[in-house]
Amino acid sequence: MTEVLERERTWEVDDDFILPGLDDVVPGGEVEHSTIELTSAYFDTADRDLSAHGLLLRRREGDDHAGWQLKMPDSNGRIEIRYPLADTMPSELSALLRGVSLGRQLVNVATIHTTRKRSRITDPTSHQLIAEIADDHVCATVDEGTGEPIRWREVEVELGPAADEVPRTLAKHLASAGAKPSRYPSKLTRVAAVSSTEDRPAHAGKAEEALARYMHAQIEQIFAGDVGLRRGQDPIHDTRVAIRRLRSTLRVFGTLLERSAIEGVEEELRWFATLIGAVRDCQVQRRRFTTALNELPAELVAWPCAHQLQ
Repeated sequence: MTEVLERERTWEVDDDFILPGLDDVVPGGEVEHSTIELTSAYFDTADRDLSAHGLLLRRREGDDHAGWQLKMPDSNGRIEIRYPLADTMPSELSALLRGVSLGRQLVNVATIHTTRKRSRITDPTSHQLIAEIADDHVCATVDEGTGEPIRWREVEVELGPAADEVPRTLAKHLASAGAKPSRYPSKLTRVAAVSSTEDRPAHAGKAEEALARYMHAQIEQIFAGDVGLRRGQDPIHDTRVAIRRLRSTLRVFGTLLERSAIEGVEEELRWFATLIGAVRDCQVQRRRFTTALNELPAELVAWPCAHQLQ
């Protein structure tokens, strides 16, 4: 298993789009061209619980990073966790997603085939990758392939370690050629939007939108905390704060919310807060005792004390 930070931008283009020249994007930069065929099977619950929290799970074949891939939101882009290619999902990956999937089965929700013409621009001095420009012709199928295929074309720019942002010259070239920033954060999001038959909710007022945004932010923090715990991180404090805020919101605005949607949520939140609260109490005690131990003269501290405290 490996983790990488992914930073990419996507542009919408039509079938007649002509990719502009790239030789002047980086003065003296080397441009390497190739074409690959990618097939990605995307997985989610029947209710799309992963997508609802910005997670994307797929099994990809056809490129240098073939395998199982999980993409998660990150403040600097997206974290991509990669597992080796296998016919079945790795047990570590399914365990990582057990909370956010609510224990439901993960099934194939779409298969996307991409013919990708890619151009890799490298720095002339360090020879590190600056950006990979992917001209993608996409064909997606849903409903186990029984529906009508969804086809489109898009340009994706993934930044390499030698770039902090999309080169300005490249962005100008794409805009001049007719490319427009994409409305969709991923190919799967686009497929879901095109194939969805659900009615759009009625427009809410400013007060409803503010309440929904606030509750959504707390819910996302709680689910992100669950995934973080399963990754061996320590998001307990932020998770407890989000639980406390959500519980307060439910108490204050509960009469304005759909009772069937929030029934039992308060009890579940109280259980979760108690569970991780016990861990948090140990963390606080350990920090206090460690500080007190460090303040004592060294000759008064027996050598195994710190180890026993941990």
